[in-house]
Amino acid sequence: YSRPGNIGKSRSYGFNVNAQIPFAKWLSSNIYSEVNYAEFESQLYTENLNSSGAYWYISVTNQLKLDKNWSAEVSGTYQTKVTSSQFVLGASGNINIGIQKKILKGQGSLKLSGNDIFMGNIHTGTINNLRLTDATWINKPDSRALILAFTYSFGKAFQPKNEYDATGADSEKNRVKG
Repeated sequence: YSRPGNIGKSRSYGFNVNAQIPFAKWLSSNIYSEVNYAEFESQLYTENLNSSGAYWYISVTNQLKLDKNWSAEVSGTYQTKVTSSQFVLGASGNINIGIQKKILKGQGSLKLSGNDIFMGNIHTGTINNLRLTDATWINKPDSRALILAFTYSFGKAFQPKNEYDATGADSEKNRVKG
């Protein structure tokens, strides 16, 4: 059992990094990672809550150029257990894949992708700091998805027309001519 309410004090310290790494002409990766440490202090019923914990999160997206018209993507995330006040959320992660082909002279594309292909996005947790109580939970959503998408570009990207091609001196010459 948990009840809504304010936590008396909470402190959080974190560090994150994001990097885009071109390993080769055909392979690049975007890597994001963070580490966070949090502390919580509060009064829960007749008990004092003093909990703390660190977690690590990472997200990696790999993009592969297979040839002129084909590309692929493999991505995934992972998060260790997280302490949040009286809750400890279990670790979770997922892996996604996709393949894309340019068609119609590059104006269209077909993409087939699969999300959470190993069904790793399972949520578990425990509720702590309740006298004489042991509570756990699990949520197993089927977050797997297979998606086929078609995109088409109807024209060139809009670019505003530059109305003033002349320099200030050219404008002044034209004003004097008049």
